Amino acid sequence: MPLQATVLHPIPSPDRLLFAAEGVVLLTGEEGALRNAARARLEAAGWTVVPFALDAEEAMETALQAIVESRGRPVGLLHLEPPAETEALFPQAARTRLRQLFLLAGRLHPFLTKAEPRPFFVVATQMDGQLGMSGRGFTPLAGGYGGLTKTLALEWPAVFCRTVDFAPDLPADTVADLLLDELHDPDLRLREVARNAQGRFTRRAAPKEDGR
Repeated sequence: MPLQATVLHPIPSPDRLLFAAEGVVLLTGEEGALRNAARARLEAAGWTVVPFALDAEEAMETALQAIVESRGRPVGLLHLEPPAETEALFPQAARTRLRQLFLLAGRLHPFLTKAEPRPFFVVATQMDGQLGMSGRGFTPLAGGYGGLTKTLALEWPAVFCRTVDFAPDLPADTVADLLLDELHDPDLRLREVARNAQGRFTRRAAPKEDGR
C-alpha cells in the first residue's frame, strides 16, 4: 500500500504551560548568535544552562558525570542543528552529530525520565522552516532528528520531545523566543513543528482527492 502524502498544516501559536523552570539544561550543537540567544532565554526563564560538546561516547559519559556531580541532574536538552553546511546529502559532520546525539539520549534516559516537572528533549533544525518539504535545505540526516524525537516520545512518555524546524533566515533572537514558546507548549501530541515568517505549521496527511 503506498504511503499517504503529507502537507504542511497551519496551527496556532502554542498556549503557555506554567511550571517551575529550574534545573540543568544541556545545550548542544551550533555555536554563535543562536546559541547565545537561546542560552540567555533559558537562563532568564530560570534554568541552569550548561553548554555540552557532542563528542566520543566515553568523553560524553565522563563530561555528563562531572556535570551531575558539580551542577546537578539534567532536566532537559536543547540541540541546535546548524543549517546545511554543504550540498552533500550525507555530510560527515552532520552524520557525526546525529550519531552522537543518539548516544547522548541513551545516557540521559535515567535523568530525563525521572525529572520533574517538565523534562524535555528538543531539537531545533534550520532546514527551510517547512520540515524540509520545500525541497530546499533538506538533508536526510537533518530529517533524522524528527525520527529521533518521535522515537524518544514513544519510549519516554513523561518527557516533552519535539523537533522544531526554523527558516534559516529568521534572526537568532526570533528563533530563541519561538523556541521558548515551544518549550512551554502544553500540547504533547505535536512531535514536529515548522516555524517561518508565515507562521507555525505541522505535518498532516494530505486530503484524498475524492474528499474522503
